[in-house]
Amino acid sequence: MIRLRLAASSFTQTRFGFSPISELADSLYMLHSARLEPLYRDWGGRACQRMRGLDHELLRAIVPHRGVIPDFPQGAAGVAITIDQQLKLLADWEPDLLRAELRAVWHGTELPPAAERLIAAGPAGLARLADVFRAYWEAALEPHWPRMRAVLEAEIAYRARQLTRGGLAELLTDLHPQVELEQDCIRINKPRIGDYDLAGSGLLLMPCIFSTPDVLFGQAPGETPCLVYRPRGLATVWEKAEQRPVADDPLGALIGRSRAAILRATALPKSTTELARELGQAVATVSEHLSTLRRCGMIASWRSGRSVLHQRTPMTASFIEVVTGDNRPDY
Repeated sequence: MIRLRLAASSFTQTRFGFSPISELADSLYMLHSARLEPLYRDWGGRACQRMRGLDHELLRAIVPHRGVIPDFPQGAAGVAITIDQQLKLLADWEPDLLRAELRAVWHGTELPPAAERLIAAGPAGLARLADVFRAYWEAALEPHWPRMRAVLEAEIAYRARQLTRGGLAELLTDLHPQVELEQDCIRINKPRIGDYDLAGSGLLLMPCIFSTPDVLFGQAPGETPCLVYRPRGLATVWEKAEQRPVADDPLGALIGRSRAAILRATALPKSTTELARELGQAVATVSEHLSTLRRCGMIASWRSGRSVLHQRTPMTASFIEVVTGDNRPDY
């Protein structure tokens, strides 16, 4: 069992973020396991087809399926961090730090030749690794990143609302079955044993699309202690958009085709501009419809960076299910 001991400042020091390079490393680890869960099989098949020509020897040497994933430089993990920024940090990393990470991964055996060659190359080796990771990102993850990011941002918005409304007790109620609040500590019910004091450091909650089914806790030197878990809405990343025939659209007949289209398009958070582009409507028109839907409690909106994101509410999802007979859950 893992215990994370809290302090009076834990509420204000709890923050949220996600990390593209963690998604990259975790997805590689999942691919190299050769045992993809059903949810990821379609993604895995397509990714393998697009990965032809990549340096697979190096990728397997750096992220093998051995129980440990290297801790690559994260930077200030949050909703604004990009893969470009993190790959730049990786390219500028110290070779000795990479060697230490890989020795932990390959504990009990020698490093593979591809890993030894990379480290021996010094800074040029780190630049080479960043280039190989970029090629993998473009082949396997970039096509899905907009939907991945939307799910991650929606998860963070949901957890932030929980924290503001009911504190850590409410936030942890449905975070993960292994996690619970016990007096002055967060308890993680796993075979691993550990006792950590979060006073002065706080806690980073990091949803991750390619995380394991179990919740993970890590405390790298100099980094904020981090709790990694799978977000709500994970299945929507891989869903394909479906167009319902206009003649068979009871929702559109009830509230209007444009508003029905907006509700269907906002299963994941989207900005007004994204909705206008996707639906082929003017931004002003979409904005007006969103205002009406928001007043009716059918759309929730919040600011994320420079954008305002919109997502249909749980009540709306139930409403659509009743009207259309579509009983597939959003989450």
